[in-house]
Amino acid sequence: WREGHLSLVNAVRLVTLHPAEAVAIDDTTGSLTCGKTADVIIVNYAGNQVPVVTHTFAKGVLINETTYRN
Repeated sequence: WREGHLSLVNAVRLVTLHPAEAVAIDDTTGSLTCGKTADVIIVNYAGNQVPVVTHTFAKGVLINETTYRN
């Protein structure tokens, strides 16, 4: 670990599991585990390497899917 550098795994935990643990709801949310509530976005890159949301899931159900042309 160097100052200013955080692994992707630790960065994701910082904004998902750790806040859920802080408010004692990590038994139902905060990580992708069978039986937990899941709201998830999937980000891919469009043609010019711009990050875009391509899929949105709420409570584990796909609610939006977008295809971007390159």
